[in-house]
Amino acid sequence: MGEQNPHTVSRDYRIDRRRFMATASAVTGFGLVGSSSARSGPTSAVTQDENDGPEAPSLDVVDEEWLSDRLVEYTFDNPLVDPPLDQTNTRVFVPSGYHESEETYPTLYLFHGGNGSAADWTTIDSGPGPLQSYFDADIVVVMPDGNDGWHSDWYNDGAFGAPKWETFHVHQLVPFIEDEFRVESNRRSRIAAGFSMGAAGSLTLGARRPDLYAGVYALSGSPYLLEYAKEVVESGDWGPAMETRLGAWGDPREQETRWKGHNAQYITENLQHTRVHVAAGNSGPAEPLAYEFGIELVERLEATNVEHDFYVNHDRGHSYEWAHQDIERLQDDFLEVFQRDPIDPSGFNYRSIEPSFDVWDWQVNRPALTRETAEFLDLENVTADGFTVTGRDKIEFVTPGFYEPQGRFAITADGNVSSVSPGVVTADDEGRLSFTVRAGPPARPNGDVPEESAVGDRKTVEISIMRR
Repeated sequence: MGEQNPHTVSRDYRIDRRRFMATASAVTGFGLVGSSSARSGPTSAVTQDENDGPEAPSLDVVDEEWLSDRLVEYTFDNPLVDPPLDQTNTRVFVPSGYHESEETYPTLYLFHGGNGSAADWTTIDSGPGPLQSYFDADIVVVMPDGNDGWHSDWYNDGAFGAPKWETFHVHQLVPFIEDEFRVESNRRSRIAAGFSMGAAGSLTLGARRPDLYAGVYALSGSPYLLEYAKEVVESGDWGPAMETRLGAWGDPREQETRWKGHNAQYITENLQHTRVHVAAGNSGPAEPLAYEFGIELVERLEATNVEHDFYVNHDRGHSYEWAHQDIERLQDDFLEVFQRDPIDPSGFNYRSIEPSFDVWDWQVNRPALTRETAEFLDLENVTADGFTVTGRDKIEFVTPGFYEPQGRFAITADGNVSSVSPGVVTADDEGRLSFTVRAGPPARPNGDVPEESAVGDRKTVEISIMRR
């Protein structure tokens, strides 16, 4: 664990979560209990399946206003996040001299806390803030709306549809920024950071898309919510703020795997090539819970051998005053990440609950799973020579373009071809291989599949790829 500060981290410090609920309700920025933002609309939505994922439509700009020579606000009409927002804003803060130079810059995606908006970082003037008062690094800072959406495409009790915050932040906003601004369009030039709900979002987006962000910075975050959410729902002591979590991922007692798949603590192994920084304290009504969550996250990072820093200040409260201090002190850290050489992800590990996903240019599809089914698939030590997969039923793979075009390659599973087809594959013109692995019995047609109940059904298969 990093030693960036002299403050002691105490793993013996644990709070009474039920007692906490009574005090945290007044701290809506933490986004756990209490009233939701007035900007939140209804949580039901029309299903928009055709707008999922990387094929999401381009953003429709209805207004662009430069608030200063360095700060611009965009307004979008975006059906993917309507409801809850009729229109969605994103603010962008450019470096000094941006308009006069021809230089290209790295990008920081900076997420607000619960009940917040795209304007928060540039209008809340506590501590050294607002952002434009102190931020002088040569970095383009992108601050999007996130409402109370937890940076997720919502489950909506199985109806899915809007809001699709992950799709907006990943598949729409990143391409928009890289088209509109002189920024580098590669992984090592993107990082994500956030306060409170935004901290959880930066961690989760970073873990779900480790090939997109080189660093994630969680400031007073709440990455571990599952057991706490179960307690809140069981107690009945919850209001509109918890409804946003139920909308995003369902009832935690019935959709445990879906919650885990959108919670960085359960997918920390995905962050093995990512700079991870966690900051927390234990002062005031809400920050002690962020501190406890931080400790639990760090324990999981250590268990999965992910390098990280845990920056603790015991006087720290849950407010933008401290978050602004974090961003100010981390500017050199951001720049150091951007100066690193591109990483070689060979040997990466990755786990996901999605029926289909791509990561590090590997494409994976589980055709028997529907989006109603949440079940983990685990990939380990993925290289051009093979990998280990743990899952069930048919799993379709398309590799990156590692191989000689039109070359023939043997694919074996545990030393034989009985669990893989075809057994010999010809690389396409881009050097990609396509094959299917059979791992265990058929998948369940729908519903949540807890890891504990799937132990006997999921099969671990070792895949080898060799030139013929």
